Amino acid sequence: MATANSRDWGSTATAASKWLLVRLVAIAVFAFFLFPILWVLLTSIKTRVDAFAFPPVWVFQPTLDAYVQLLFERDFLINVWSSVFVAAINSLLVLVLSLPAAWSMARFDTGGRDLLMYILSIRFLPPIVVIPPMFIEMNVLGLVGTRYALVLLYLLINIPFAVWLLRTAFQNIPDSFVDAAKMDGATEFEVFYYVGIPMVKPAIITVLLISFIFAWNEFIFAIIFTAGESATAPVALSKLITGREVFWNQIMAGATILILPLLVLGYVGQRYIIRGMTFGAAE
Repeated sequence: MATANSRDWGSTATAASKWLLVRLVAIAVFAFFLFPILWVLLTSIKTRVDAFAFPPVWVFQPTLDAYVQLLFERDFLINVWSSVFVAAINSLLVLVLSLPAAWSMARFDTGGRDLLMYILSIRFLPPIVVIPPMFIEMNVLGLVGTRYALVLLYLLINIPFAVWLLRTAFQNIPDSFVDAAKMDGATEFEVFYYVGIPMVKPAIITVLLISFIFAWNEFIFAIIFTAGESATAPVALSKLITGREVFWNQIMAGATILILPLLVLGYVGQRYIIRGMTFGAAE
């Protein structure tokens, strides 16, 4: 009897140890990834003196001077609006162009595997490879230095991913749903609009969120193709690093402003992203 109790106690202790170890590892990983965000936030509410202090100052008088200077003295809100405009318009265009393409490839195997791989291969290209020819093209069109240049350029990056994900999502729709709609006299467009799109909403939301996040964060294209008021927020923050000084507290204030929308989008759309990305598991 005593031996059985000892075994039960040992099993319980082992299970408790594993549970504690898993929790400690999870907390350590969470702290590792959270620390940079915490550092950004703390630096944004420091004075310039405290921001440059070494060793770092952990106890200080918080101030919002960096936010005031950034938003009202440097007109950072104009650059934030440029980021919102580019990211929102690009995300919508990606969806409008990718949905019919993905439906055609899923339903009729348009282009076969070769076309799919060609579309995906565009995503594999390093940005620096496409910048020279695209700069010439945008210059001819008179779009260099405008927000519209970024809207068009980001289509090159986001459409391949969107087509791949949406095509797989459409392929996962049971044929019985499509056949039932056809028997009721629905046209191909009606099947696409009333059957296909509602059944792949998680994938659609995933495409919108990921396209928006990419356009919101992108820097290389933005710094080359925009200037002045058309510059996006990341480009505007890079201008705070000058040859004479670095305005760290204002940079961190701007980074905090840029992070907040992503945190909200990630929190609200996390379950859609997980469901949407699993559509690609079949490929």
